[in-house]
Amino acid sequence: MTTSYAITSHGTSPAWLTFDSATDVFAFTTASEPGDYTVELTCTYSATVVTATQSIKINALVNNAPEFEAAFEDIEVIVGEIMTYNSPQYSDVDSSETFVEVISVPDFVTYTSTSDGSSISFFIVPTTNDQAGDYTIEIEVTD
Repeated sequence: MTTSYAITSHGTSPAWLTFDSATDVFAFTTASEPGDYTVELTCTYSATVVTATQSIKINALVNNAPEFEAAFEDIEVIVGEIMTYNSPQYSDVDSSETFVEVISVPDFVTYTSTSDGSSISFFIVPTTNDQAGDYTIEIEVTD
């Protein structure tokens, strides 16, 4: 007794759909191209041929990058004064988990994540006149 199977979609055998005849299990790969597909399964047993069709919809998985919800503002700090600056909040529409890395800050700046984790508080404390100038704080948010 031999049973054979042919799987076709749009006239060809799709690489993203396989059938294991030992276990009778179909497998779909996650790298499939998004779209609507009609898959035809043809089973042949001796001289008997049975054909069945199944519609399959593969949705695209989109990963949106996290974004800051507002622009950063330029700030001015006077030597000898303490300034606290909160970055704009950041969020990710398709992930509840974001990772924040402060890439660079001047040595007179310390920082901490806010209690809800949606922004960063910077504590800017220039103590000498030789620290006067323009500085950049670089932050990276990823998911």
